[in-house]
Amino acid sequence: MGQLHGQLSFIISPMGLKQSKPFYRERQVDDNCRVHCLNAVCGKRQLTVEQFERFCDEFDRQTNVTVGSSRQFFMPPTEDSNIFQFCLLRLKNWQTAYIAPGSKKQCQKRLI
Repeated sequence: MGQLHGQLSFIISPMGLKQSKPFYRERQVDDNCRVHCLNAVCGKRQLTVEQFERFCDEFDRQTNVTVGSSRQFFMPPTEDSNIFQFCLLRLKNWQTAYIAPGSKKQCQKRLI
């Protein structure tokens, strides 16, 4: 696991194409894609598999589902409550929201 170097991203703006700093990503290990995804969002290795499993169990208890369920499945009990949101709140104190595909009005409300 670790940062892969040489990956570049670009920002398109009215001023033209600008190079941004390389983005963080990890090589896929086993079935830990959700952990790798959360670390990519955070921009560094911030979450271990063990921490993720503890967060999953805590999330399951808070949402009244069988403990261990979130370790195996992506189960959003409600639109605004899923394991990704739970982990980002714990790790970074980031508030997140789910916006369904094709829901332009919902997206506009959330962003304004």
